[in-house]
Amino acid sequence: MSFFKKDNKNISEEIVSENQNIAAPAVQEKKSESYKKVKSSGKVGLTKTELMRRLKYGSLSTVLTIVFIIAVILANILVQTLAYKIPGFTIDTSAYKYYELSDESIEYLGTLDDYEIEIIFIGSKQDLRNHIYYSKICALAENYEKYAENLKVSYVDIDKNPGFTANYDNIELTDGDALVVCGNRYNQLTSADFLYAESDDEDGSADSSTDTSAKEYSLTAEYALTTAIMVVTASDHPQATIITGHGEKELEKLETMLKNNGYDLNRQSIFSEINYDSDILIISAPTKDYSEDDLKKLDDYLYNNGKYGKNVIYVADYTQPVLPNLEAFLYDWGIELESGFVYETDNELVYAGNPGITNLSFIDPNLTLSAALAEVTACGYYGKPAKIANKLDIDMENTVILQHTETSDIGTATSDGVEGKDKLYPYVAMARTTHSRYSQDIEIMESSLLFVNSTGFFEGVLFERDYFANADITIAAIDDLLGRDNTFLLPSKNLTPAALSISYDQANLIGSIAAIVVPVLILIACLIVYIRRRFS
Repeated sequence: MSFFKKDNKNISEEIVSENQNIAAPAVQEKKSESYKKVKSSGKVGLTKTELMRRLKYGSLSTVLTIVFIIAVILANILVQTLAYKIPGFTIDTSAYKYYELSDESIEYLGTLDDYEIEIIFIGSKQDLRNHIYYSKICALAENYEKYAENLKVSYVDIDKNPGFTANYDNIELTDGDALVVCGNRYNQLTSADFLYAESDDEDGSADSSTDTSAKEYSLTAEYALTTAIMVVTASDHPQATIITGHGEKELEKLETMLKNNGYDLNRQSIFSEINYDSDILIISAPTKDYSEDDLKKLDDYLYNNGKYGKNVIYVADYTQPVLPNLEAFLYDWGIELESGFVYETDNELVYAGNPGITNLSFIDPNLTLSAALAEVTACGYYGKPAKIANKLDIDMENTVILQHTETSDIGTATSDGVEGKDKLYPYVAMARTTHSRYSQDIEIMESSLLFVNSTGFFEGVLFERDYFANADITIAAIDDLLGRDNTFLLPSKNLTPAALSISYDQANLIGSIAAIVVPVLILIACLIVYIRRRFS
């Protein structure tokens, strides 16, 4: 069999192949036309190389997008964690820095590592955090946790937990109150401590904390919380006794301030034996004169069996009648009184257009005041005219703390207004007289009288607004009587209707949208783009 002999099958295949080659131009032409149609219709397929290149760069773009979104979510979580853990990490962008603590509070909170402190708000957390004002109060309180390691804020709904009040005797708790607790000590705060409502009264003397006509509110929560913490952690609690029995006036704001600053208050009639455990006696504008026996009790108290160390605060008022015995007692302590009231003859130095409400000059350079007083002044309210007596005993020293301006005059009310006496003096508004002696150990022993010429000095906006220094000077002067490191007052923050306020739930909603919903929507959009590109 010849190797060159072709098989019939092979010959047939060659013939078919030749015939196909002959027809190839026509077939190729048809394929070319078909390709053009497919290409013009956009349904052309991808080569393997092109497909791999698209998959490579498309997958990389998708991975980078996903990584970026995850990074954004993690960054949100990290920032929220750092904002809670690291003091000063957040920025308070509210109009009046509602949530930002003062340097005084921050410095003080840093000294409380040895105390376990709890701020307990009464009411539903959700309801309080949704309240237009309490949302700010609660947020401010929670900011305290950043600066005191052992301080925490909690909420108790007494409707759901009525047995909670049994832990605290002699107090009534309502929604919006708060308790500042340290061990067995606690201090109750109410809405009146957190918020001050300023009325439209021109003289500024009205107490508008419950006045429904009040239109402007100030946030005083930082002062209330900080001083409450100071009270429950204080090592000393001086005693102050309110003397009654001769038609004295109430000084509610002064009493509240003393309580907030750690003083234990009680009341006692001058007719009973004076409690020598009390560090201070407060006599507020009596309308009936003291007897010789009454005055002897005061002298004996101040002398304190030769040990001194006692103090009297005497508050005068222009409405008092002439009280010869009391005025003689004050004269012996260097204070000389006159009838009428002090008014300002310079209209540029009056408040609210009322000449009886006047600017006061701060005199005492030795009295330590808080930094909050850098640009504020004290204000007098119809003060009783008082001067420093010309003669003092050799062992007595008088220090003027506040005085009226040199353009002030003594006035009396008439049907036509105020009638002056043309006696221009720098009348004393607040002064301290100290009676001192040396002990056998050559230590100075002192008893003092602090004189204030008006009960109105302690009332209304004059005592509660940050642009008057009345309260700060008062607590500094009283603490100074006892040689006590004076506490500080913190400025209030105005709550204006124009300020943007959002509730706790709204803030959470916005945060959730920014941290979760927006990134998820971006991820979905990226996936849609990727899928369309991948399969189109």
